[in-house]
Amino acid sequence: MIRKLVSIGMLFSLLAVGTSGVMMFIIEKPSFTQQMHPPHKLFGLLMVLLSTVHIYYNRKPLFSYLKEKTGIVVASVLFVVLVVLYGVGLNKSIPSELDRTYIEIMKKAK
Repeated sequence: MIRKLVSIGMLFSLLAVGTSGVMMFIIEKPSFTQQMHPPHKLFGLLMVLLSTVHIYYNRKPLFSYLKEKTGIVVASVLFVVLVVLYGVGLNKSIPSELDRTYIEIMKKAK
């Protein structure tokens, strides 16, 4: 029963995070991003929780995939891409005036 609930929850979380993320990528307006932020963040957290349960129940096959050469290569490439993208994002400089303006706008939007 728990596997069914986790699977259904992961499906809807993927749909919510995927569609809101794609829309934010296509419609590059800060106001639209702010409108999509609550469902994107909420379903993102739900996806993390459900994925943790999924990994727990499927740990044996997942770890066996990581012992194969293809699994190691794919996991390594994805890990490097993730680290590089995090590095780019964290090192991207945002002018402090723009940051203050954004914070003020967000306070008014609430």
